Amino acid sequence: RPLGAGEEMKAPIGASGIIVGATLKGHPLLVDLAAAAPGARSTVTVAGEVALVVQQAMRSAAVGYHVLVVSARPQYWREANAPGLRVVSGIAEQLPDDGRGIMVVYDHANAPAVSNAAITMRTVAAGTASVADVHFEQDSARTAVIRTADFQSRMNINVEAERNLIKWRP
Repeated sequence: RPLGAGEEMKAPIGASGIIVGATLKGHPLLVDLAAAAPGARSTVTVAGEVALVVQQAMRSAAVGYHVLVVSARPQYWREANAPGLRVVSGIAEQLPDDGRGIMVVYDHANAPAVSNAAITMRTVAAGTASVADVHFEQDSARTAVIRTADFQSRMNINVEAERNLIKWRP
């Protein structure tokens, strides 16, 4: 169909998603944190150190998401700057453009979730029975388990650069 006034076409080229870690054999593990259906919302939970959350947020910004971080510990996010990533004190109830292309990260923040963000990421306590679309459970300084509706896998993670960036020690 022809595009209407004000419409534009956007299509991903190549693989989509972010590298969230590596398989135990060392192959990159690419996961799209967004919901597959157009306009659908996705939830992500992370039970792990702040460096892992920073890494996922920065990688999401690198692939084009506008990442808004609401944090109870903003001191760890000061150095985690990237084009498209901003630390904010609060978020409006409705995001622009119906939330398309926006990821909201709640890092130990008890703020109510914005309903129309494309991706909502929250930190949770270890062992939490998460019903999120994607769940990361860090089980050591170098490994984590990722769970989605389609698969569960242990993966290697390397968050040394983010630990150094934010001056975090597990």
